[in-house]
Amino acid sequence: MFTVIIAIMLPFLVAALIPFFYKRIPRLHIGWFVLAVPVILFILLARYIPSVASGDTYLKTIEWIPTYGINFSTYLDGLSMIFGLLITGVGSLVILYSIYYLSARESLHHFYIYLLLFMGAMLGVVFSDNIFVLYVFWELTSISSFLLIAFWYHRKNSRYGAQKSLLITVSGGVAMLAGFIMVYTMTDTLSVREIVMSMNDYTNHLLFLPAMLLILLGAFTKSAQFPFHIWLPDAMEAPTPVSAYLHSATMVKAGIYLVARFTPVFGGDQVWFWVVGSVGIFTLFWGSFNAVRQVDLKALLAYSTISQLGLIMSLFGLGSAALHLGYSSESVIYTQATFAALFHLINHSTFKGALFMVVGIIDHELGTRDIRKLGGLMALMPITFTIAIIGSFSMAGLPPFNGFLSKEMFFDAVVRINELDILAIGNIGVLIPVVAWIASVLTFVYCMIIVFKTFLGPYQPEKLEHIGQEAPVGMLIAPSVLAVLVVSIFFFPNLVGVYLLKPAMMSIFPTFEATELAPHISAWHGWNTPLMMTIGVIIVGVLLFSILRHWKPIYRLFPPHWSLNSLYNMMLMQAEIRSSEITRSYMTGNLRDYALYVYLFFFTAVGGGLFFLGAFSFDSSGNAPIRIYEWILVLVMMIAGISILFAKSRLTATLLNGVLGYSIAIFFVLFRAPDLALTQLVVETVTTALFLLCFRFLPEWDRETYKPKTKMVHAFIAIATGTIVTLIGLSVQSGKMFESISVYFENAYELAGGNNIVNAILGDFRAFDTMLEVVVLFIAGIGVFTLIKLKASRGGQDIENK
Repeated sequence: MFTVIIAIMLPFLVAALIPFFYKRIPRLHIGWFVLAVPVILFILLARYIPSVASGDTYLKTIEWIPTYGINFSTYLDGLSMIFGLLITGVGSLVILYSIYYLSARESLHHFYIYLLLFMGAMLGVVFSDNIFVLYVFWELTSISSFLLIAFWYHRKNSRYGAQKSLLITVSGGVAMLAGFIMVYTMTDTLSVREIVMSMNDYTNHLLFLPAMLLILLGAFTKSAQFPFHIWLPDAMEAPTPVSAYLHSATMVKAGIYLVARFTPVFGGDQVWFWVVGSVGIFTLFWGSFNAVRQVDLKALLAYSTISQLGLIMSLFGLGSAALHLGYSSESVIYTQATFAALFHLINHSTFKGALFMVVGIIDHELGTRDIRKLGGLMALMPITFTIAIIGSFSMAGLPPFNGFLSKEMFFDAVVRINELDILAIGNIGVLIPVVAWIASVLTFVYCMIIVFKTFLGPYQPEKLEHIGQEAPVGMLIAPSVLAVLVVSIFFFPNLVGVYLLKPAMMSIFPTFEATELAPHISAWHGWNTPLMMTIGVIIVGVLLFSILRHWKPIYRLFPPHWSLNSLYNMMLMQAEIRSSEITRSYMTGNLRDYALYVYLFFFTAVGGGLFFLGAFSFDSSGNAPIRIYEWILVLVMMIAGISILFAKSRLTATLLNGVLGYSIAIFFVLFRAPDLALTQLVVETVTTALFLLCFRFLPEWDRETYKPKTKMVHAFIAIATGTIVTLIGLSVQSGKMFESISVYFENAYELAGGNNIVNAILGDFRAFDTMLEVVVLFIAGIGVFTLIKLKASRGGQDIENK
């Protein structure tokens, strides 16, 4: 099936073509051409929804590096289908929104290239079956998101946010790669499907737990889980379409995908349950707690995203209890937590994408996102207000919006998990529903802040940069579509449950009965505990919102210099200081020191490695005898080489260096290589002449003085390096691992049409290599000529610092 391969490669292909045709369409926004890519891909993927819902999967493999088992394998199942539809569906709406949001004066071709690179990378992550290929796409999402976040690179905060996200997510990605290598070491396979099928045999392996934790580290950094969440608020410096796409529907969901995909691999272990569940629950609370204190609408949405990601992550952790218990009628009930996670994953993409676009509209039309300057926008922006109501109330978990359904499932999951024996350690199980309920109250509060502080209250035109008015119709289409989906899913949730959630559950719980994995979704379950918790959230949330200014000073107990951001900044500053100190310690500007480092490394690494491996071997039985004049010539070269070290003038050093060169030429004569001897004589003569010419214009040679200890170290390194080189040469000459290639030289005339062996080698056997050497020299010549011309055109100015 090539559809998935096309889905991955098409964004990259179009991104590569944009630089060639964007200038040819000046009258039409380039975004309209880019929009076709996600729309086409969404339609292609949607065609497979019925077959995937019936249990079909699609695998396609293209050989890439078959020697190491690294192949471009794509796999379409229920889980990857959900993410593929979110990436292409939300991507279509984001690109449509960006057409009206971004000014034509922006560097739009760069923006859409970066966006397509990110889209292709995300599709590669969710569709890859080979873990190393998955890792390549994983890191590509970090790089492309870095470019998107830093799109307005002239802003200091944009550069800072991009750097921060790259450092944190790439560090987690490297940890994840180490985990993947451990998994490969255990299972001897790179296929995710085969790892899932065979991992039960390795649960007691020494690498099982380290591999699990390293993979989770990669997932937590990408999905902004505590304490790695600090990159997400700073990433909001990106243009709003980027925030709506990367930080609500796609990039931050990559970690969620990884946890979901590897749940059947590690989910049966209690450590997975505890780590994923507890990190998710605390992230849910911490994100909602910090969202309330924000005065910037985009920052508020950033922390709300952290909170909602924590909710989804915690549900995946709680749902793994079903794998720990094994398939039974009693354990199936815990799979509903995972079902709720997948359901809220979809719901979050709809209402949070709409809210990000609403905030973008407010910023675009009014010139500010500061809650303290906003108010009274309901009458001026009625459509935007309606979308904000739908998105905010859905995030708060109120009916008739899709967030209510998944929030009820979340409450039901945390209540049921308290009954599980795995939590029978005192009353620790009670903490999960309590923390979840408190976080939901805070979620309700910040949702009310979005609606009432922004759209109700007094209108303050004197604090705004622009007069308030409704956004253009084109900018309202995308958030309106998402708002319609929010309401439609509430009334028709089981269409999503049957066609999307059920096949995804079959991927996560492959050993369970498919009919038991997709419960019927209903808005009314009677007067049960989850409903009582929701009513309590509303009552307490309204109360806290009404007295917000009285209890908000509690945030003063958390001074900024005690935050994780301050710790990150301090670590970054210290890393820069220490690295600068280390660099200054060895970058002395003295070539002698740099040569010392190279020779010392060569002696210790190469020489030591070969010595401990027993790689040195000597066999002189096949060597020709060394004649007396060859010994004399070697002795002359040794005396000349040592004498250079004690030369007191440049002329003496140059002449001694010439002795070495001419001695090598004599060796070529003795070894019957007259062409090489002539070449060496010409080169040595020209080099000596050039040396003498250059020295004519250089200042006097100031002798350097060294301490005896330094001289001893230099002498030792010189002798040791020469010894190692000699030993390597003798060992290589003594060990013949392959047949001699002299047959090519013997038949040079027949094979290459030349009697001169050297000419035959250079002109035929190494023709391509020689051609490239000539090209390199030609390019270097052009560079020198260009610099000379620029120097002349600038009137002799120093242009290197311009």
